[in-house]
Amino acid sequence: MRRLLFILTLIFTVSTNAQQQYRAVDNSVLSAFTDSTNYLVGSTVDLIVEHRIGVENYSLDTARGLALLGERVDTIGDRLRRTTSYLVLDSGSISMPIATLDYTGDSYTTEPLAINAMIIPQQEGVDRAPNRALVGIEFNLWHWLDHFKWYILGGLGFIVLLLVLRKVLKRLKSPALDEELVPEKDWFGDTMKELQALRAEQPWEADAKEYYVRIGDILRLYLGAQTGLPISEQTTNESLNLLRNRWTSTQLQSFEFIMTRADFVKFAKGQMTVQDHLDCLRRAEQLVLDFKPKEEGDGME
Repeated sequence: MRRLLFILTLIFTVSTNAQQQYRAVDNSVLSAFTDSTNYLVGSTVDLIVEHRIGVENYSLDTARGLALLGERVDTIGDRLRRTTSYLVLDSGSISMPIATLDYTGDSYTTEPLAINAMIIPQQEGVDRAPNRALVGIEFNLWHWLDHFKWYILGGLGFIVLLLVLRKVLKRLKSPALDEELVPEKDWFGDTMKELQALRAEQPWEADAKEYYVRIGDILRLYLGAQTGLPISEQTTNESLNLLRNRWTSTQLQSFEFIMTRADFVKFAKGQMTVQDHLDCLRRAEQLVLDFKPKEEGDGME
């Protein structure tokens, strides 16, 4: 225990000596003074600090009982003179701020300075002036706006920013709302209506190629949407190879029957009978019925 106390005491002594050595007082490097030692409360006192040019980390302590008024820096030969003015606010002994700086690797500080501040003494036979009442100042809107203009402009800018953000967010949400309002396509109902329209219009009488183009597109789009397979993007042979192990033989035969005749008419300019046209239409309607989407509740007891 004694050894520990001895070590701590030694460390404290060394650090204190090092600190004292580190913050040396050298008036040739750094000095401070005031023009007087006696002041009245309410008067001003100038703290004059002189130091060499080329110093670093210059700082001045805060003052108690004094109010900082301003600072002036002048050059005098190879030295700088900093004149800091304070307003004396308290009476009694007041310690002046201490200045510190670094120069050529060492730290320097000024000697402690103190001034005496006193209240103006009352002269004999002269009474002190009575306390004056506070002066009422009328409200002036222009002065008020001039004083708070930056706060007002900042508030208006913030409101404008909120409005812009609200407008942008509203625009971003509107497409999503529009998508929600778009009704889901009734693939089964719409496809059956298109096939019934073909039966009623009988377009093969005017142009058999147009008929097979329409029935092929209608059937490919419907089956692709119902099965999730890229049928509409493939040729007939590619579609048959893709569907060979997925559909029944009857469904494959009907699909092959329609698409091969459509290709025959579109590309080879072949001739088909009215019975062939109607047979393709019947098989197309049956395929649409085979892949009719299940309604909610189907298969439930």
